[in-house]
Amino acid sequence: MGGKLSLYNDTTQTFNCVVRLKKGGGEKRKLQLGPGETAAIRVDNFNVARDYNIEFWLDKGEGWEEKAPKSGMRQNTDFVAWRNFGETCVSASKLISSPKDFFSDLESCFLARVLQWLRIKDRESYGVTYSKCFVANETVTNLVLHRVAKSEEEALMVCQKLMESGLFVKM
Repeated sequence: MGGKLSLYNDTTQTFNCVVRLKKGGGEKRKLQLGPGETAAIRVDNFNVARDYNIEFWLDKGEGWEEKAPKSGMRQNTDFVAWRNFGETCVSASKLISSPKDFFSDLESCFLARVLQWLRIKDRESYGVTYSKCFVANETVTNLVLHRVAKSEEEALMVCQKLMESGLFVKM
């Protein structure tokens, strides 16, 4: 289920990364890549539709240290974990130069995939016509069927997160 994210360090410095679950604590992952190294991160290792924070920086590779480095660029951004499909590759320099764009692109790919399974059409309920709608329980079923979510509960979390972000609206 899911895919993987391949990260390639195309810089001349060591790339350091810490990913933390924003709420509930406990979950934290560290990654350190030397120049020219690549790492594959399995998407299944993240909780779907949960909020994470990622912090990353470049340094001269003097050893692992979570405190702000004296030299190098440090970035910090929030993201939502979605299941991706296949393999997504990103270079450290792209991630550092525009982290919000990178995670926005991942979210757009995820949404394009999900939207293709929805039966979007005009629907009538109690004499009122709603344009461009879909049925929520069909969406939950499709998310599980297409292995975006492992269970109905996880599919509901995905839909809730999409509603919180304003991408899905309750009618």
